[in-house]
Amino acid sequence: MSKRWTNEEIEYIRENLGNVSMSYISQKLNRTPNAIIIKATRLKIGGPTIKTEYLLPNIAAQMVGVDFASIIYWIKYKDLKIERKSIRGKKRTLINYEDFIDFLKNNQKLWDSRKVEPYALGCEPKWLLEKRLIDRKRPKNSQNKWSKFDEIKVEKMKNEGRPIQEIADEVNRSYASVKRKLYDLRKEKEWQNQYKEIEIKIK
Repeated sequence: MSKRWTNEEIEYIRENLGNVSMSYISQKLNRTPNAIIIKATRLKIGGPTIKTEYLLPNIAAQMVGVDFASIIYWIKYKDLKIERKSIRGKKRTLINYEDFIDFLKNNQKLWDSRKVEPYALGCEPKWLLEKRLIDRKRPKNSQNKWSKFDEIKVEKMKNEGRPIQEIADEVNRSYASVKRKLYDLRKEKEWQNQYKEIEIKIK
């Protein structure tokens, strides 16, 4: 576990963020740029894009070690709240920091705490510490690429009416990973069917 933020580190960020390069601050404090941005965001210090209680979607993704597409998926299908705010005269899609933390707490199966740097969320509440203990016991290959064999297997089991958790245990993956894969497979089939219909009409 990394050390807690000290008052000296926080004061250093207040004085230097926006005045010197992020890489310099990162080296000086021996912390990742992402950890510094998240801390600055939580404390509402820094330049115009940081001095706010809102996060850009790409920063939110970095916080929890997921790709940008996952954040978009959460927004579209998992009710992650967003707001439209003006930054430097441009309308941007933003995520309220507190809303994001609440979302993570209430949707713990969607993300892996092993990818979250200690204190990257700005704090280590009890629920996060408990999740870290649980995630340490999760299957090692939960983030590996899916093979065609596994895709066919989970689809077959789903068609047989098997519960998702049982399928997840069978293929040694997380509940959220299997649920997401089944959704992707269904959408891919829908797209293929639509494409075939278009081809027929063209002919």
